[in-house]
Amino acid sequence: PMPLLRLAEVHMRRDDRTAAAQSIKKALTIRPDFALARRAQFGLELASGRFNEARSIAKTLQRERAADPMGYALEGDVEQVQKNVPAAIAAYRKSLEKGPATEVAIKLHALLASSGKGAEAAALEADWRKQHTKDTNFLLYLGDRALGQKDYAAAEQRYADVLVHQPDNPLALNNLAWLKNRAGKPEALALAEKANKLAPGRAPFMDTLAEVLATQGNLAKAIDVQKAAVALDPELHLHRLHLAKYYASAGRKSDAREELKRLAALGSKFGGQADVKQLMDSL
Repeated sequence: PMPLLRLAEVHMRRDDRTAAAQSIKKALTIRPDFALARRAQFGLELASGRFNEARSIAKTLQRERAADPMGYALEGDVEQVQKNVPAAIAAYRKSLEKGPATEVAIKLHALLASSGKGAEAAALEADWRKQHTKDTNFLLYLGDRALGQKDYAAAEQRYADVLVHQPDNPLALNNLAWLKNRAGKPEALALAEKANKLAPGRAPFMDTLAEVLATQGNLAKAIDVQKAAVALDPELHLHRLHLAKYYASAGRKSDAREELKRLAALGSKFGGQADVKQLMDSL
């Protein structure tokens, strides 16, 4: 059944849900107890808004595979989509009782934290970190969450925790570099350079490196790195705005105007038009 499941994934990427459903159905005809196919079928039903059907698949998995946490994790997903928070929390907890899974722990923590159950979220975090001391994916999630909430001190600590276990994790290095640079700490440059060495050719990492270089006064190199980032992914328009800022700081006003004109032409397609106008007016 696996080739049929792979075919279903191809159909989903092409947004052909009918063909995807047919491939999954064929896979289950060959092997009715194929849990991966059931999960794919669940995802298809959930994406299509057929919540009762999705819930039924989750319940069937729970009956047929009583020791498997998947059925409860899927039930949590459908309940969460329908904003049935207590039921989603209960299902995720049941799933974790059946077996630990970082993905489920993250979902449960996020749901607890966003539904006013901060104490329970903190307890889950402490317990999970105690039992899974090297779970860097959970630590990265905590760092990203703290960063999104602008709790920069907590975010910096979580990314540093990741590097204790994975010193060569490029994402943690990049994000920690951005935070260190924001705080005016010179070690930001070494972190950003290491992230780009470990994961070369990634525009967001290059954007961070350019920002650190510009902050530390190396505008010429910052411009070179930022130009390369823009060339790699021209659709990341914020990177072009950063390039315009570096041009302006270096006194290259005509180059800055050229980049800003491109951004202004995007209109509502780029949400930073206020910044574009402010920089243009300053030139």
